[in-house]
Amino acid sequence: MKLTHNDIESLANLIANQVAAAISVQEIVGRWLKIPRACRYAKISKNTLMNCILSGDIRAKKRGKGGWIVDRLSIDEYNGRSAEELLYNDIARRAGL
Repeated sequence: MKLTHNDIESLANLIANQVAAAISVQEIVGRWLKIPRACRYAKISKNTLMNCILSGDIRAKKRGKGGWIVDRLSIDEYNGRSAEELLYNDIARRAGL
């Protein structure tokens, strides 16, 4: 398979965007996020997040003491990120990028 200049440029842009996204959410480490962090990560309001949780679009668990914890990977899926992007984000997060 031979890559064209446009292919290489597209790949470079994809990698740059993924690194920028990983850096912007560097404080978010775990898979399960409390509501305020999940809102920041998803860049949506609390009301929108709760509607997504209640409709099943984003996975979350109700904790025994009250409150919710939200699955970060389901936020990524909801935002339409591909499996390749999710894998890259996870590797970048673990590497501290």
